[in-house]
Amino acid sequence: MTGRGQYLAFENVTCVRGRRFLFGDISFRLAAGDALVVTGPNGAGKSSLLRLAAGLLVAEQGHVKREGAIALADEQMALDPMMPLCAALDFWAQIDKSSAMSALGSVGLDHLARVLVRLWPGRLRRGRRSGCSMNPPTASISNRLRCSKG
Repeated sequence: MTGRGQYLAFENVTCVRGRRFLFGDISFRLAAGDALVVTGPNGAGKSSLLRLAAGLLVAEQGHVKREGAIALADEQMALDPMMPLCAALDFWAQIDKSSAMSALGSVGLDHLARVLVRLWPGRLRRGRRSGCSMNPPTASISNRLRCSKG
C-alpha cells in the first residue's frame, strides 16, 4: 500500500468454504508498507485468506476492511485462455473504464494483442500485471513468497 490512511484490516474474521471451517477469529491491520507472512499446510486456508483480503470471498463472520485499491496476483487464471489477450483484458478494462491496449503497451505486450491467452508462463504473468496497469492498485496480495540467501 502506498499512501497515508491506506490499510487492510481483518476484524474477527471466520472463513468457511463449503461446509469446511478453515479458520476463525483472525484479526490484524496492515498499514502502508507493512507485510504479513502466512504459513500453514495445504488446505489450511492461506489462499482463502488472500481471497478474503482481495474481496473475492465474503467472511462467514467478522469484517474485512480496506482503504485503497487492492490487487491479487495468484496462480488462478483470470483470463479466458481461448480469447485473444486484448479481448480477454478488455473485460477488466471496461470495469476500470480504461484501455486494455494501453495496459498491454505499458508492459511491452501490445504486439501480442491478437494472440490467444494460451501463452508461456513468463509472458502470461506479464499479461496479468498489465491488468494491474489499467487501474494501479495501492496494494498487491500474492500467494508466492520468494526468498534468497545472501
